[in-house]
Amino acid sequence: MSGQEAAVSARTAEGGAWLVRIAGDLDGDHMAEAAEVLRRGLRPGGRLTVVDASGVEFADSSVLDTLLRARAAHASAGVALVIAGASVPLRRLLDVTGTASAFVLVDSVQAAMTY
Repeated sequence: MSGQEAAVSARTAEGGAWLVRIAGDLDGDHMAEAAEVLRRGLRPGGRLTVVDASGVEFADSSVLDTLLRARAAHASAGVALVIAGASVPLRRLLDVTGTASAFVLVDSVQAAMTY
């Protein structure tokens, strides 16, 4: 791990999209907060949740589990979940586990907003 403090934040972005930012060294200690923030994207009238993952420095299996659960919940609710700018460590985790194809992955938050 690089030692960068984990951070999870969210806000409503353009067009009413729910923008979640995850960054730093993420592990099981931080994913309950991330899961709660992701659940807020399922609010009535929500159409899109964007996860800005460009700042993720470390991601373990708890990150993958949280993202897979969020994807399933969003799909059930008819709300798109898009991962924007997946960092090298997160992308490696998705590739090694064979789960990259389970997600909509785009290069940037800006690209995700057009989804």
